[in-house]
Amino acid sequence: MNNKPFAKLKVILTTATAWWLIPLAAWAAFSLSVVPYEGGYDLRFGKVGLGAQRINKEVRVQINSDAGKQYQLVQMAAEPLANSQGGTIPSQNFLISAVSGSNRNGVMNLPAGLPLSFGRTLVYTSNSAGVADSFVLVYSLQGPFNMAPGLYRGKVVFTLESISGSETPVTAVMNVSAEIESSAIVEIKTTNGSNLLAVRSGSDNLSQAQVLINISVNLGSQFRVVQSLAGPLFNQAGDELNLSGLTYEVSGISGSGYHVGPAALSLGQDTLFTSDPSSGQVSLVVTYCLVNPEAYSAGIYRGKLKIYLESPVLRGIVKDFDLEVEIPRVFDFVVAPEMGGSILFRNVGRGDQPQIYQVAMSVRSNIGKRYQVTQELLAELANSAGKIIPMESFTLRQIGEEDTRGSLKYLQKQPMSLGSMVLYVSDAKGASDSFQVIYELAPSMKYAAGDYTTRITYSLSEI
Repeated sequence: MNNKPFAKLKVILTTATAWWLIPLAAWAAFSLSVVPYEGGYDLRFGKVGLGAQRINKEVRVQINSDAGKQYQLVQMAAEPLANSQGGTIPSQNFLISAVSGSNRNGVMNLPAGLPLSFGRTLVYTSNSAGVADSFVLVYSLQGPFNMAPGLYRGKVVFTLESISGSETPVTAVMNVSAEIESSAIVEIKTTNGSNLLAVRSGSDNLSQAQVLINISVNLGSQFRVVQSLAGPLFNQAGDELNLSGLTYEVSGISGSGYHVGPAALSLGQDTLFTSDPSSGQVSLVVTYCLVNPEAYSAGIYRGKLKIYLESPVLRGIVKDFDLEVEIPRVFDFVVAPEMGGSILFRNVGRGDQPQIYQVAMSVRSNIGKRYQVTQELLAELANSAGKIIPMESFTLRQIGEEDTRGSLKYLQKQPMSLGSMVLYVSDAKGASDSFQVIYELAPSMKYAAGDYTTRITYSLSEI
């Protein structure tokens, strides 16, 4: 009987038996679980106000190992917390700590409040026996948050490693997200709450307009309150307002920072107020005034003004106003001294010196076109007895001021004449002006002694 086939069968059975006898240690447990306390697999900080101080989120870490060998857990930031524009939450605002006493066997290697790093950070080292363990980590967003509002996303990677290298490393990825909010209360309004910022020239209570600004923030960074004109201001006739006459002043300030003194509005950006980095509550009043209105053509000048907050953190806080500057028509004529419609020369015929009567005239005008000043002599110089002085002895001449702009008609002596005489014609823009008229009565022994008077009137008219 041949026994060789039975020998072959014996070998096969022995091999099968050997497979079942492999030690279970070859398939030892070595696994990692990282789960946020609030559930899911992502660490979500949710909405974070700019003024938030600190927001904590707990993460439970579970390590299973029965390999009997020491291991360690390493963490690193694979992606920073970044928004869609590439802005990031700095590492000093994203911290990690371990809850003391939450582990049983190994050693927590994290100091309190460690900024998250792109490098390898040793989180935990097991005991020498490599016993399974669990513990709690705390991830914190630490304010203030000096970055643009928006959604920020990042990734944290955990690696479980056998110190001896006998086990294949195990990796877990945790996504992190936070939405930084624009938590600021900014109120910019006129005193009556409308969008019309109206500066009216005239009575005191109408010659200025005010904007009230109240800001409540906790940015942890400096900010500015800025105003800007959209362009020049024009009236109905197309005249452009000279902005040197439209001034603003910042007052009533509460809160730390600095501001400029009174200044004229410009076509560029005007900084009204610059805060200190620590300012949280700021209030101020901006007052707009019209100076010397007769220097500008009458009319209602219109434009657009915006006031806004400028900050590396906050954007889009803008208040738009319709700016309206009303300059009423000014066309005034002042004669000094007041003559009551007459000129009087006393004690005529009793001396050898001419008698002088000097009159100052001034015109305030913003009508934007030429005007003239006219005198009308209504009667000859006569005394109470009806005696008349010849016109050739009664003359006038004019003298201008240093800044007289218009045309004086009688710079040399000219005999007076009954009726109208044009004394002055303004420049083309009808600017305000002033000048003097000097009346002179020549001495003569031919005159009957006494007081002589005549009636004269002055008028201001557009050309």
